[in-house]
Amino acid sequence: MIKVMVTGVGSEGAYGVIKSLRDYYKNRIYIIGLDTNINCANKKFVDKFIVSLKRTDNKYYDYILDNLKKNEIDIFWPIPTEELNFFAENKTDLERRTNSKVMIGDIKSIIISNNKATLYDYFQDIIPDYIPKYRICNNLDQIERAVFELGYPNKRVCFKKVTGSGSRGFRVLFSEHDEYNSLMNEYPSQTVCRWDSLKDILKDKVDLPNIMIMEYLPKSEYDVDIICKDGKSYCIIPRLNYKMHFGMSLVTKTCFNKEITDISKLIVEKLNLSYIVSLTFKMDEYNKLKLLEINPRVPGTIIATTYSGVNYPKLAIDLLLNKYSNEEVKINWNKTIIRYWEDIVINEGDYYER
Repeated sequence: MIKVMVTGVGSEGAYGVIKSLRDYYKNRIYIIGLDTNINCANKKFVDKFIVSLKRTDNKYYDYILDNLKKNEIDIFWPIPTEELNFFAENKTDLERRTNSKVMIGDIKSIIISNNKATLYDYFQDIIPDYIPKYRICNNLDQIERAVFELGYPNKRVCFKKVTGSGSRGFRVLFSEHDEYNSLMNEYPSQTVCRWDSLKDILKDKVDLPNIMIMEYLPKSEYDVDIICKDGKSYCIIPRLNYKMHFGMSLVTKTCFNKEITDISKLIVEKLNLSYIVSLTFKMDEYNKLKLLEINPRVPGTIIATTYSGVNYPKLAIDLLLNKYSNEEVKINWNKTIIRYWEDIVINEGDYYER
């Protein structure tokens, strides 16, 4: 029996991890899920659910240590982006003070990956053809100058925080955007606006975070799911995204692409990435491939790799425990994965801990 503890168990990525591990280990695995949301749907799929302290609580680290010890956890798997730096910095201490192995990579590679400005600066001289045009700004004057330097109002331009995920802090600036039509006929989750509207929001803010203004990439988007360790890639599965929702693929198809595979392998090597990571590329107006971002964690659509015949969560555990067989994997290409809503029922007496 292997015991795994997952934080942020309510996330889309956690669901893919749980389902994939259940598919392989059957009844030989015991999964404990932590989440601050008592009503998170994924608690239905774990063996034990714990309503967690918030990561901002100053007792959080000791709380995690205590749960690792008393539950005799073999594998500790932090999922949320916001926790990666913290647990990467404390990985050695966690493993020294418990019998658990921590599923997290090198702190330097995580810091670079999670900051879009640092990421682009790092790769600007290594793979210049794959880095989009961008500017880093921290005040309104710099932002406005960068917006017009990159082609607005004749071209669309992207506004984004250098840190963040799930389309938080992201807008596409489009001078011909019909705001009345958006108000009356579109869902409020759309991310397109005009510069003058965004400027009105920002004009009174004196302590803006670092903002990236980037060229708009209008064509195909690819996610690339990679299983790796210490910069060596063991399997690379690109996916063509047909439909997205707040940064997560709703309709996606696995597809072999040599250029994407080769450049992804180089990026993993240069950053010394480990375990499950996800890269995102988009095509520019000339059909040239550009790196959009790197997520040094389980992506929301990780289940796509399992449906394609390669169980990444299981392989990640093998790599963590130094049990990876290194045998060649067989990928079932051209699998289209469609995400959809499904209902679950939680009984009032379902077991959980506070």
